[in-house]
Amino acid sequence: MDKIKSMYNDASRIRIRERFGFIYFLIAALAGLSICGFYTVSIYYSYCIILLYILFKKKLEGLKCDVLLLLFIFSAIVGLIMNSPPSIFRSWERLGAFILLLLCVSPLIYSIRLFQMRMYLFISSLYVLSLLSMASFVCYPLDINYMYRHDLGYLEIRSGTFSGLFNHSMTLGPASALSVIFMLWNCLSKRAIWVKVVYAVCALICFFSCILSASRGAVMACIIGVICLLCIRYRSELGRLFNYSIIVIIVGVFISLNFTDYTAMLYEKQIGNIEKGGTFASREEKWTNRIEEFKSSPLLGVGFASISLDSSDALNYDLKGLTNDTFSQRGVVEPGSSYLAVLSMTGIIGFILLWTSVFKIVFSVYKNRHSFSALCLSILACMLLYYIVEGPILAAGNYFCFIFWLLMGVLQGLSKYKLTGNCLV
Repeated sequence: MDKIKSMYNDASRIRIRERFGFIYFLIAALAGLSICGFYTVSIYYSYCIILLYILFKKKLEGLKCDVLLLLFIFSAIVGLIMNSPPSIFRSWERLGAFILLLLCVSPLIYSIRLFQMRMYLFISSLYVLSLLSMASFVCYPLDINYMYRHDLGYLEIRSGTFSGLFNHSMTLGPASALSVIFMLWNCLSKRAIWVKVVYAVCALICFFSCILSASRGAVMACIIGVICLLCIRYRSELGRLFNYSIIVIIVGVFISLNFTDYTAMLYEKQIGNIEKGGTFASREEKWTNRIEEFKSSPLLGVGFASISLDSSDALNYDLKGLTNDTFSQRGVVEPGSSYLAVLSMTGIIGFILLWTSVFKIVFSVYKNRHSFSALCLSILACMLLYYIVEGPILAAGNYFCFIFWLLMGVLQGLSKYKLTGNCLV
């Protein structure tokens, strides 16, 4: 934790944090509130532009570019030119927004100053998520559920309908999962016992929020993230790793046996999917469609942020403008998996370029022994597992696209710049 503080001190010394720190926290807060549904995604783009202005307002010495991500963008552009997807998907607009997001927070461009600013924004975002997650838990006994602004009849017959302050249970789940890992990392990093206890309680509250979302993918991703945090942080201290692992297992068993009112929705959702045909019944059709789209255009895919018109998913869209359905008119694509989304939309070329860029950074950071690296890698593990069943990785207006690429920007900095004493070099 002291090393992280030295990073902040260095950021302050070059007058970035003291001038723009409040703005970064405000941007983090706005990003968090965007998944509470308090405003439209157009405002999300506007503060991305503000952030981009701040970045280039400074003299960014040593600015470098990630060639693999640059080639990925080029391949996506070529894919759109070759495929010309229907205008309802607004593919060019979405690609432009995605490029804007990459410029702001991702490894597409990087320098030591960008790393410091992105790290401040990343930590601020995690604190905002944690506060929203804990507040959502308090909302449960008070019967405050922001998801109820949707179709009430639909909510009454399905599990997974609690979202607290978030706009959907499927955003509460992953947000709470990330919060659990962050709160647990803080707990492990503090020395004072009472501070450890406070953060441990916060982690438990966030975990209960994750369970209340009834998102099986988020709960599993949370568990994997916690395991990775312990294994990476204490890989050289097997005794402490064993002790903390036992504590986590005991807490998990205790919760599953004594808080059945909270875990009931998870079981109900699982039973419902099995009755419909299997554990992944809600995803299998989408996965099949993405695979078929990849087979139809294996090199460049069917086009960024679009789907094939031969897919059964195409029936969900008003391609002729005959209805007033909001979802149909927006042309939002729900791919069902981030990995299959990249494969079907950008082809094998885009898939290799994007994931090579990601894992090249990951393997480099894994050698880093800083506790902050353990936090970042465990959050990444959580998100990578969650991305198996959700596909926001290319959706610039989605908060979990924002936080993923912001995380990659921070990891890029950790891989390129080393901490020596109180300075980044």
